[in-house]
Amino acid sequence: MMRQATSLLSEAKQRLAPFDLELGIETENKREWIFEHEGRLLSRTLGTDGTASRGKSPSMVVVDEAAYVSDSIFTDVVEAFFSTHDDFTYILTSTPSGDAGYFYRKVAVDDSWHSPRWPTGICPLVDSEWLAERKRKLDSRTFRTEFLGEFIGSVVTASSTRRSSTNRCPRTSRQRAKGLSSALTLRERAMIEP
Repeated sequence: MMRQATSLLSEAKQRLAPFDLELGIETENKREWIFEHEGRLLSRTLGTDGTASRGKSPSMVVVDEAAYVSDSIFTDVVEAFFSTHDDFTYILTSTPSGDAGYFYRKVAVDDSWHSPRWPTGICPLVDSEWLAERKRKLDSRTFRTEFLGEFIGSVVTASSTRRSSTNRCPRTSRQRAKGLSSALTLRERAMIEP
C-alpha cells in the first residue's frame, strides 16, 4: 500500500506535465507537496486499520475504492479528521461492492450526499467495442457492478440498485460531501448542474 501512496504524486506530475501548469510547488518529495500558498498535498494510504492516518487534520479527503475500505476506518478515523473544520470536502469514489457498508449507505441511502454515477461507457477513452466484448464475456452481475456501477446485493430488487438523487447535497450543510460511484445513467447526467 505504501508503494501506491508513493507513486501517486509522481503519476500526477506526469499526467499534468503536458498542460504546462505552474503548480507553485515549493517542496516536493515522494509523498508530499508543499505549495507557495503554504497548502500541502499528502498522499497516504489508510492501511488496514487507519492508525497511520490518525492525528492528521486535512480539510479535504479523497478515498478511492471506498467500498473496499473497512467501515470502522471511516467512522473512527476519517470522520474525526473534520472535527476541527467548519468547512471541508469529503469525496468517496468506488466501484460498488454489494448493497451494504459505509460507501453504499452514503451513496444510496444518505440523502445529504451528492451522488452522481458514471458508467464506463460515457468515458471517451473507453472503446465501445471493447466494452461490448466485456458485456458478452462477463456474467450480468459482474458487468453491471464493474461497468455500470450498480449496487447489487445477494438478492437483486429494484431498491438494491437505487441511487440517491444527484442534487441532494444541501448548500447549508456544514459537511460538503460527495459520494461518487463509477456509473451515471443518461437521465442522471442531464440532471448534473454545471
